[in-house]
Amino acid sequence: MNRDEALVRECLAGDDTAFGFLIDHHKAVIYGLVYHKLGNHADTEDVTQEVFLKAYQNLGAFRQPYNFAGWIYTITVNCCRDWERRASRSTRYEVPIEEADTEVLEEKALQSYQDNELKHTVQSAICRHICTGNRNASLSSEATTQKGDYDNASSRKRRCHFCTPKARIPT
Repeated sequence: MNRDEALVRECLAGDDTAFGFLIDHHKAVIYGLVYHKLGNHADTEDVTQEVFLKAYQNLGAFRQPYNFAGWIYTITVNCCRDWERRASRSTRYEVPIEEADTEVLEEKALQSYQDNELKHTVQSAICRHICTGNRNASLSSEATTQKGDYDNASSRKRRCHFCTPKARIPT
């Protein structure tokens, strides 16, 4: 059994901190692949975060724990394609702001805000599970994501990929 397989099995058995180790193990390769496809650091950070969110959300449906690297590679490629598709759609219909309908602009701004709020909510939930092992469920999401958890094996502070300042979504 390889390292990824063992960590996936631990995640599926309920040990959410194991997913943090999977992120640590794969984040450089995933980031590099996304950057190669998109060529933009800001978009790369967003897509990399999306990749790990999708992997975490769909881990229960994953049937081949021995092939985690191949599975997350597929998720990465699909997220990049989705991102490029969304980007091409949004630039295709650009209208000068002076000519734009204010109701449409307000609607789009509200939708963007709600999307960011949803991302933040999901990110906070993942952080609570990964960094605290859900032992601090009563803490606010901000306090929980800043507290972190201690890795029993090495007694060093463990923080998931989503808790790092670079990956946090501004509110």
